[in-house]
Amino acid sequence: MLRRRPPTLSPSARAPRGRRRGVALLLVLIVLLLIATLASEVAITARTQYELAQTAMDDFLLESAVRSRRTVLIASLQFDAARGDGIDTETDDWSYKNSKVLSTQPYLPVPDADTENSSESGLVRHYTNRDIPITAWCEDERSKINLRGLLRPADDPLHRFTREALVRLIDVYRDQWNSLDVTDSEASEMVTDLEEWLAEAADTEDNPMPATKPNRGRLLTVDDLLRVPGGKWTMELLYDVRDPDEAAQGDLERTIDPGAAEEAAGSQSGEDATRVRQNGVPGLCNFLTVWAETTVADPPIKININTARKEVLRALFSSDDEELADGIIAKRNEAPVICDESEPEEGAAGGGAADGDAKGWFKSKDGLKEVDGIGQDLTKYPRLDFFADVKSNVFSLRIVATRVSATLEGEEDDGPKEILADLQTREVVERTTGGTLSLYAERRRDPRLGPKE
Repeated sequence: MLRRRPPTLSPSARAPRGRRRGVALLLVLIVLLLIATLASEVAITARTQYELAQTAMDDFLLESAVRSRRTVLIASLQFDAARGDGIDTETDDWSYKNSKVLSTQPYLPVPDADTENSSESGLVRHYTNRDIPITAWCEDERSKINLRGLLRPADDPLHRFTREALVRLIDVYRDQWNSLDVTDSEASEMVTDLEEWLAEAADTEDNPMPATKPNRGRLLTVDDLLRVPGGKWTMELLYDVRDPDEAAQGDLERTIDPGAAEEAAGSQSGEDATRVRQNGVPGLCNFLTVWAETTVADPPIKININTARKEVLRALFSSDDEELADGIIAKRNEAPVICDESEPEEGAAGGGAADGDAKGWFKSKDGLKEVDGIGQDLTKYPRLDFFADVKSNVFSLRIVATRVSATLEGEEDDGPKEILADLQTREVVERTTGGTLSLYAERRRDPRLGPKE
């Protein structure tokens, strides 16, 4: 009888359990990988949503701070006009010398809930904002040379005097920095290029910007000077740059240096008060404007001798007489300076009704005759005689709001903080008897207030 041999198992059939284990392990690894990927995606999404929410909150806080500070600047302009005597000076309520007041939240008379009465000892700060430092000030557009004069015919005195003043300004304003100096001939070529560009009406490849405003030509803002053909109007000339002789001492400050400005404001040495940055060389944009009144058909293109900076005043004299500009600054410095939160003393300057009574400010162009060296005949200085004025109606509102890391309990408010976001705005307004008119507004990172180099 034949016996049947037991069936033999193939190698693949002998180990089904091991294979199943391997497949299970592989599936587990795949599942873990998918879970890890999903968790990573969820974390990234959550982080992105958080950053978007934080950015939206920063934008909201900055926008709110800027809007509120704009209201303060507008109010300062109107308040000065309402109580003033018809002249505008560099210590008026709106001026940069009062930027400390304009930039900070004042104490308001709100009773402290913990006190039994509302006496001064119970006053508290109604609103405290330690996380959004603000720098706010107004610039008088009549403290600058107005380029609109170049739009007049060449035989018009306004065109001639504007050209002469602009050449002088370009020639002298950097003479203390040899490596950045611009000669008289180079300055004349720059102004000639500008005149030709403004005179052309065609929109060509070399002249890409057509005339858009009959009163400003191709110059919507001073920044449009970079469009002038010829390559002589450069960013290094137009905006603040590093002083090459002192560059090794440190970087330019990203924002205005209030300490240096206060020091200049309190100086009696004849130096003009300026918005100073460490190692900064001032650019031409500080001294030029294209804005004038719009409520009159032919606004006067004048320069306010109470607010003009020394470089602009020197441009109104010939090279032999430019030191007389220092005398004008010294005369203005005889007026008291009000640049803090304290109330001005009775009869002191600082804006408003006290302006006309303050020693040092010019009530009219004839006040220049009291400056040592100028004399009684202003016609000896034709540009000064033509441009000099004491009133301003067009101003730039400048606001720089910065969102910094929050101040925690126990931290020093004035310590260094991380900058999270910032917003810089500029608005040109015209002050009228019925309020203010907005002529131009922009929000951007101003080249003058840009990041460190």
